[in-house]
Amino acid sequence: MKMIKMLTAVAASACLAAAPVGEASAAPHWNKSVKCEETDPEGRVIPTRYGNVDLGWNHFSGKHNIKKCRVVDAALAGRVDKKNGGRLEYYGVARNQTKLVKIVVIVQYARRTTDGEYDAGRGKKIEDRCHHGLLQGHEQVPGLDQRVNDPGGETVEQQAYITRFLLDYTAVPLAGGTFLRGVLPARDAVRVVTGAADAVAPHELVAYEVPLSDEDEEPVTAPLVLGWTRTLASGSLPHTDATVMGMPLVPVDTTVLEPADSSHTDQALRVLRTLAWPFVETPPSPALCGFLFTGQDSLRLYLAVEKADGLIAADVQLTGALTALLAALPSLIGEADRWVTDTSDPHCVHAVDLTTW
Repeated sequence: MKMIKMLTAVAASACLAAAPVGEASAAPHWNKSVKCEETDPEGRVIPTRYGNVDLGWNHFSGKHNIKKCRVVDAALAGRVDKKNGGRLEYYGVARNQTKLVKIVVIVQYARRTTDGEYDAGRGKKIEDRCHHGLLQGHEQVPGLDQRVNDPGGETVEQQAYITRFLLDYTAVPLAGGTFLRGVLPARDAVRVVTGAADAVAPHELVAYEVPLSDEDEEPVTAPLVLGWTRTLASGSLPHTDATVMGMPLVPVDTTVLEPADSSHTDQALRVLRTLAWPFVETPPSPALCGFLFTGQDSLRLYLAVEKADGLIAADVQLTGALTALLAALPSLIGEADRWVTDTSDPHCVHAVDLTTW
């Protein structure tokens, strides 16, 4: 049995494409592009194609919230555990801290699917439209959903570190006339919001979702996040159908995106910032994990509060008695009777309106 250690997302079973990387001619329509690829000990090259709702990565990843190829590649790296004609099963176990979840990867290593609906062509292999699963229906791995509930300490620290590093770019342009307008803390990611210097309306903004770890599960650094954001802000807006809080949401594939080089201004800011605010491993309490400009004189702050089961969003005015507000803020956001639920914002579990305080 194969073991994966220290996974952020623990997986359920999956159905994978077993076709060579080259083009396959099959109908109905499906995306033949390869998401992942692994070679088993007997030499079978098994790519995972994006597919469609019936087979491939798109079939099994969304409903079980699987985001990393490692989840399935580790099982495929071992020998076949069960074989029935062209149907191959590979078993594995994923470990997330103390929780173990069994993985069953099923491959149809044959020219056609069992129902004959998909045909890869002579000499090629294709996956079966499997519906086998350890998690039933559309059940996801526990604790992983769109809303940011109970973020781990390391996630809070990294989001606070990235937010702190990027703050200067609310005044210094990222590229041309594009500035930082917010950092939204998401599950295992930050959503970097950009727009014009005074942009606050959702249609004027763009959110780029940057994962907090790379393909080797190592934490990404804030300078890398800045470089990726600058590359994206320097080009045209990629096509996306996703939105968050009314803004276009662009998932960032950091394995293929090249970060922009640091500018002289970046280097100067880094030196001055390091001397003025030396890095501390533990952020201040409450930790600022993100923010968003919501008006010309209003701001939403995303803060980590110990007694809450997730982040608190505090809405504040930028005019008025700021000194008094900032002094009282840690206690005000900890008062549970002030908490309300904002269903329009998936980045917090509670919201607190301090605009009239």
